[in-house]
Order: sequence, then structure tokens, then C-alpha cells
Amino acid sequence: MNEVSGTSLNDAATPFVAGSYGSGVALGQAGLIPSASDTAARFPGGLYNAANVASVVQNTQFQAGTSFSVELIFSEDVVNPGNANDGVLDLVNDEWSVQIAPSNVLKLWLPTAGRNITIVGTTVLTPGQIYQVDATYDGTTAKLYLDGQLEGSASGSGAVLYSAVGPGGLSFGGTASQTLRNVLKGRIAHVSIYGSELSTSQIATHRHAAGLDGSAHCRTTSSSSSSTSTTGTSSSSGASSSSSSSSTGTSSSSSSSSSSSTGGTTGGGCANLVPDVPATSGPVVHVSPTGSDSNSGSSAQQAFLTLAHALHNAVPGTRVLLGDGTYSQTAVLSISGVNGTAAEPIVITPEPGATPIFDFSAVSTTNAVMSFSSCSYLFIDGITLANASGTGLGIYGSSYVTMTRSTIHDVQDDAISLTGSNFVMAGNEIYNAALMNTNDKNGTWWSGTASTWYVNSTTPTTHVQWLQNKIHDTWGECINVLFADDVQVIGNELHDCYSDHVYIDHGSNVTVLRNLMYNSESQFINTGAGVGIDDESYSGYGATPEDNILVANNYFGSGMKWNLVRWELSSWAAPQNTWSNLHIVFNVFQANAVDWQPVGGGTAPSNGVIAGNIFLGNPSFSLGDLSAWSVTQNDFASGVPSQFAGNGNFSVNPNFVGPTDGSSFAGLATTNAAALAVSARAEVPQDALCVPRGQSQTAAGVMGP
Repeated sequence: MNEVSGTSLNDAATPFVAGSYGSGVALGQAGLIPSASDTAARFPGGLYNAANVASVVQNTQFQAGTSFSVELIFSEDVVNPGNANDGVLDLVNDEWSVQIAPSNVLKLWLPTAGRNITIVGTTVLTPGQIYQVDATYDGTTAKLYLDGQLEGSASGSGAVLYSAVGPGGLSFGGTASQTLRNVLKGRIAHVSIYGSELSTSQIATHRHAAGLDGSAHCRTTSSSSSSTSTTGTSSSSGASSSSSSSSTGTSSSSSSSSSSSTGGTTGGGCANLVPDVPATSGPVVHVSPTGSDSNSGSSAQQAFLTLAHALHNAVPGTRVLLGDGTYSQTAVLSISGVNGTAAEPIVITPEPGATPIFDFSAVSTTNAVMSFSSCSYLFIDGITLANASGTGLGIYGSSYVTMTRSTIHDVQDDAISLTGSNFVMAGNEIYNAALMNTNDKNGTWWSGTASTWYVNSTTPTTHVQWLQNKIHDTWGECINVLFADDVQVIGNELHDCYSDHVYIDHGSNVTVLRNLMYNSESQFINTGAGVGIDDESYSGYGATPEDNILVANNYFGSGMKWNLVRWELSSWAAPQNTWSNLHIVFNVFQANAVDWQPVGGGTAPSNGVIAGNIFLGNPSFSLGDLSAWSVTQNDFASGVPSQFAGNGNFSVNPNFVGPTDGSSFAGLATTNAAALAVSARAEVPQDALCVPRGQSQTAAGVMGP
């Protein structure tokens, strides 16, 4: 990307494809990327006028086939006035269109061979806020993301159609084919078009590199970009796996970073990943422990008594306000078929200042005491669920359900059990769970604490985020990634878990990032593992191998029996009883054992990487299937084990500044960074406090320059 004049619209191809700015577009405006001294293009708003947009004539180089992605960074000066034609405002358009709807939420319109796709986002945009938008399509499903969070998805079929509207070409800020619509009043920068679907981890990596999560970044360059188009000044290229990319504004890094998808624990520049309660425009319903289901529910004085009654006739956009006090339950609270929409979710949240507590002491069941079945677009915030004789919260066969800032405690079975797709569990606290196994009562089996499960015999649960939760004092696993695909375990504090702090079984595309894991209470000392991986045999579900797992920037503290463990069920000879593409990088491990049993009954494992870690003490280190691993550039502080001699492994004292008790990552900063220098890795561009690592060299462990 060598376009530096700030006055032309050229991409990075050789020869470049030239576009043009309208005379009303202001160049050299304040940039949108914190990690670089760039500028952006500012569009003037008002009804469409060719002078007020930027455009590129129709060019097949920018037209994808059956899969594509578009990514951009923008900021509104004012909300979409919504007073022109259909009220939609186009941010980027090439017959498909990334838009701002009249309600000031994102919208994607995408014509495909099978059907026209429309996705309306859920987050109301705030003027002045900088946002990253990603829209993807894989030939069957389109997805719309805002700041790394999935706003919605919809089904399509076949190739993207570029003949549905006309030969308008690529445009920014407004659309020539929709001249009765408004033009954006605001800034756009770094628009990238890809010839493939971006994964959530790629989106997260882009957001990391740009510093939009609050951290200060060096300028970064990613690989595998085949074409980039820039409007404004440019100094370095940027997005991986790009077939064509276009940026409006000045560009010094086309990758970017998200406060909502990559997360982190407290401290440093890591963003708060806990989403705000969304705005809604539907009816407001009040519930109170002193209310009556004979009331109207229209005010705190006319509050209903039960949540079930409040949701009985809920429509999209309904907001249920829970009054203060204890809701003493006498029966299982079972809710089904309650559905919001992407634009108008159903919200359950406390009245201002209230602490609603759902107490199930009087309910006897082995099932979930509070369950939501076949529900969608629900947002649950700020509740407490206590004293469950079975599972606490069960969300079954549901999608797009978020729970934030809630507490679940004193539960005999799982605290949370999820089946379906698109879940966000963020900023919650769970403790005293899996109590049926207190003091190892069950011996050989126990419940999890926060768990996924399969939807049916062939369908895993998909798209799950466990973000910045505190889970502790549990007699099972802390987080179970069971029968799940695309799971992010980010920024959690997991301690005093009887079993594994993170257990992955029949799980794929899993990220375990920036978590603090340790045991400190006497009943949990020398139990469980930091991360455990297995393929146990379960009836009723087709097996899937563990694949594409990243374990990075975590602290494996003291008190656990193992740092890493893999159990092998050698009697189970299914080919899927194996693992592949497992990268364990830039972690700090206290002196707990590693017991990684070799695959006995399945396909040979492959592409294991253990690199850039710090191993303290002199623990037992048994690593099965050694030929499947690359063990390189790790600091074994008390001496390199003989099986790992060479390959860049070394032994130095990391000289942590302390404390190293698991209370934060800050204590794991080192005064010996030069001696800990190792090669940087593209999949981990930041350290545990979201400070960017060096582009070619960084420090081993969780804290790296």
C-alpha cells in the first residue's frame, strides 16, 4: 500500500485500480486507528450527491464468488436521520451493501443465487464511537459482526449476485444506485474486501493489531494480502488472506482489534468484554417479589409476581425489569418459545439499583431449575440464581442468548448448561457448583460448572464465548467445552476447581486466551488440571476430534495436579479419538506436572506446537506422541528436560516482578526480557495485558515487548 498523497483512491494491486473522491469528501481527517498516526476520509452527510461519496467503477477484481468478507472501520458524527427513501444509509456498496438502518443499527443486504439475505444488527450505534464492522459469507450463511461480536446471521445459497442492482461499482459513504438515500455524516477508514470468509479468530487478530481495544500498538503488517485498495494515505499493508482490500482514509495497519471479541483480564490495555445491556423499543414489563400476576405489569406498583408470566406474551423489544428482593421459587421456572430479533432482543434486567435473587431452595429436581428452551435473542443481565438441587441455568435448543453480570451459586449439578448456537456468557460469577461431588463423593465422574452439550447426535453447540467470568470453588470442571465448535474462553479467572479448569472434549476451533488458573484452598490443592483435552466415548453422539485449539497468554498457577493433561481411552478405536493443530504458546506454568497420554485408538495426531512458554520448577513432563509436537524456544527455568534439548529451548530465571499468586498478570512482568527473547507468532500478536508483542521477536511467557 504505497498510496501516500491522501487525495487519490487506489488499491495495492500492480497496476493499481483507481477510484475517485467526490469534491465534498474531506481528506486528512482525524484517524480511526489508535495504533497509527493515520488519517481518515470524512463524508458530509445529506441526500446523495456524487460529490459527497467515493467510488470505484465496476471491476470484477472486487467481486467475490461463493464466499467473501468485507471489513471496515467507521465512526458516525450524527445518527442516521432515516428520513430519505427507505431510511437506509450505505457505508459500503457493491450491489451487496453494509448499511446503517433507520434505527441506527447495522444492516447487511446481500443478494445470492438462492435468495436475498438481510441481517439487521442489535447494537444501537453511538455517534463519535469508533467501530469495526465485518460481514462474511461462505456460500450458505452470511454473518454480520460489530466489534467482533456477532450481530446476526442468515442463510443464503450459492454465489453472490452482481447483476441484481446494476453496474454501480464499489462506493463508500453512499450509493449511486440509491440516490434517494442519505450519505454518511462521519468517517470511514480501512475497508478491506476478501475472497473468503473471515473466521472469528481472524477478525479478532485484525482488531488486536489496530489497537481498538485500548492498547497502544506498534504498526503491524500481516501476510497473505493479495490486493488492497486505499482512500487516503497509506504506509503499510495489512489484512491476512485478502483477495482484495480497500481502505478509505490513511492506513498504517489494516488489521484491527476488538474490545468485544478478544478480551482480557483486568489491567493493562485489555478491553472490558462484558456487553452493555442493549436498548429496546418494545413494551416495558415490571416484576417484583411483592407483585401479582393479576396486575398489569405496566409499572413497579403494578408489577407481576413471576418472570414466567412477564414473558408469556413477550414480543421483540420487550424489556422485563426485575424489582429488588428474593423471588422464592416453589417450582421449576421453565420458559420456552420466547423470541426477540436481532434489532429488538428481549431483555431481562434489574430495576435501577435492584438485586433480584431467584432462590430455588424449595424446588426438588435433577433438571435445570431455570430453563429457556427454543428461545432466541435474549439478553439476561444482573440476576442471582441460588440453591439448585439440579442444574442451575439451562439454555436448550436456543440461539443468540447473552447473560452478563449475574451470579449463580450453590448448585448441585452444572451451574450453566448450553445447547444451540451463539451464546455470550460474560462478567458473571459462579461458585459452589457441582456440589453433588463434594469431597470427591462420586469418585470417577462429576458435573461440570459452565458447560456446553450437543444439540443432537450430529450437531454440536456452536459459537460460544465465555468472557471475563469468575468461576471458583466447584467440585467439577470450571469450563467444559463439550461437543462444541467455535468457542472462546477469554479473560476468565478460574480457581479452586476440583477437576480441569478448562476441559475440551469433542471440541474444535477453541481459543483459551488470557485466563488466570490456580488452586489455593486446601480441599482443592493437587487436584485437576489447567487445561485438559480428551475424546471420551459418549453414546448418542458422533465423535469429533479436537482440532484447531489455541492456548495462549494464560497463567497456570500453583495448586493444580497438572498443567496440561490428556486422558487416552485406548479401548475406543474410533479414528476421531485424536487431536490436531494444537498450539500452546506464550503461557507461564508453575511447577505442576504435564501428563499428555499418547493416542492409542485413533488417527495419529499432528501439528502440535509448544513454544514461547515459561515452565517453572522441575515438574514431571510426560509428552506422548512426541513426533507430533514441535517443542521450541521455551524457557525451562530449572533446566531443559533431555527430550527437549536443542530446538532453541533454554533455561534462564525469568525474574518476575511479582506477585505470582494468580491475582493478576502484572506480577508476571519480567526484568529479564532480553534473555527470554524468542520468535514472535502471528496467532498471538499481543501479550496478556493486550500490549502488542514485537513483530519478529518477543519475550517468552505472558508478558512480552
